[in-house]
Amino acid sequence: MTKKKVVLLIFAAAITLSFQSTYLQVSGERGSCIIPSSDFSVSFVHSVELSKEIDFYRVCETSLFLYKTLVKSAGWGLPSTEKNFSIVRYKGDEWFEYRIKRHVDVLRISTSPVNRFTLESDNLNISLEKFGDFVEIRVVKKNPLMAMFHRWCDG
Repeated sequence: MTKKKVVLLIFAAAITLSFQSTYLQVSGERGSCIIPSSDFSVSFVHSVELSKEIDFYRVCETSLFLYKTLVKSAGWGLPSTEKNFSIVRYKGDEWFEYRIKRHVDVLRISTSPVNRFTLESDNLNISLEKFGDFVEIRVVKKNPLMAMFHRWCDG
């Protein structure tokens, strides 16, 4: 191989490896996995009201953005004092919808079988308990070629 071809090959490899894509990384003491970056929701049973809550997130460049919360009731521990709510239908049920807006660098969740935390994204529905008692969801940048070697989340 000529010196010119070697330099061209090294240049092409450097360009390819420098390209970064955005992924969601779900991790806990029992393992971790990644999924392609997309909007997602985290649902759980509220520990005081014992009713379902769903938080909706958008993936920003390097963080998460909570933009909507759905709850079945507006009692203890739920955002009943928020003024920006309406009643909406979601998957056939009526919900209180709150437009709570927050940037989150890392979403930290303390799981429990009672709460049944679930991440839903595109066609994935992932029980977060399988990752352990403490789970983190974060935005990560990885080269797509290198990402192939990571464990991918499966629902």
